[in-house]
Amino acid sequence: MATGNYSLARLKRLLFEKGLRSVRSKKELGKSAMQRILTNPIYYGDFIWSGKYYAGKHTPIIDKALFDKVQEVMGLTGKPRQTKRDFAYTGLMTCANCGCSITAEEHRKKSGRVYIYYRCTNGRGLCDKLVYLPENKLELQFQQAVERIKLPHDIVAMTRVALLESSKGEQEVQATALAKLNSRYARLQMLIGGAYEDKLLGTIDVELWEQKTSEWKKEQADIQRNIAALKSADTSYMLEGIRLLELSERAAELFPKMKPDDKRKMLKTILLNPSLNGGTIEYKYKNPFSFFEKSFENEKWRERRDLNPRPLA
Repeated sequence: MATGNYSLARLKRLLFEKGLRSVRSKKELGKSAMQRILTNPIYYGDFIWSGKYYAGKHTPIIDKALFDKVQEVMGLTGKPRQTKRDFAYTGLMTCANCGCSITAEEHRKKSGRVYIYYRCTNGRGLCDKLVYLPENKLELQFQQAVERIKLPHDIVAMTRVALLESSKGEQEVQATALAKLNSRYARLQMLIGGAYEDKLLGTIDVELWEQKTSEWKKEQADIQRNIAALKSADTSYMLEGIRLLELSERAAELFPKMKPDDKRKMLKTILLNPSLNGGTIEYKYKNPFSFFEKSFENEKWRERRDLNPRPLA
């Protein structure tokens, strides 16, 4: 069901063939019975008592993510064109009221024109009055969210240069440290080999050979650990920082031209847990975009101050 490839009717037939049928009539389960099964939270660990949700102590047979996906798909059941349509903002938001997924559906007017609306799937039955938000109004709010993280070009350019220089410096320091460690390791290996030959020739006693060999091998083990730590050190975060800076500079320009899947990816990169409260998107920015937003606010404040300068004393 979660794939969106099965209607309730098809799913009923499939389960009947697998042996699931009505206890009384021994026939296929009815549509309402299937809906009760698919919307019952007991399968992921919760249960409903007197209209309230409680956490059960039984072992869940599915996880919450799969249950929510089924609820989202059920909101589209019976409208085949919706499962094929790549809506820009599905799989991105939850309902601020009940926590269920937000789905999209097409409404065709008498004129033949098609409009897209977003609403709560209401899988838990907690939303008494569903709000249908037109996609153009939803997109306008996301566009405004993207615009609020834009950084001035000069700041992006200066920070890019600084990050590249810092990354280059770190790589040079790392290379120098690795060269010193490898050189010391090779020197210790020569000492171990030389001491072994001296032991065979009888120029040093066995006790001294064992002592020094043990010390040198212990130092070699420490060197190997240090080499492994240096090689695993992640310096790619510098390049990731540059990518995020460039995204903040061009996001508002690119967003309107993007395909639906790319819009979702950008918003998932920028926004933290967006939810739909009535007709308004509520969200916070992920780091570092939360800092970019503060920079945006400061820039706007400076612009307003320049437009309305205070008189000199």
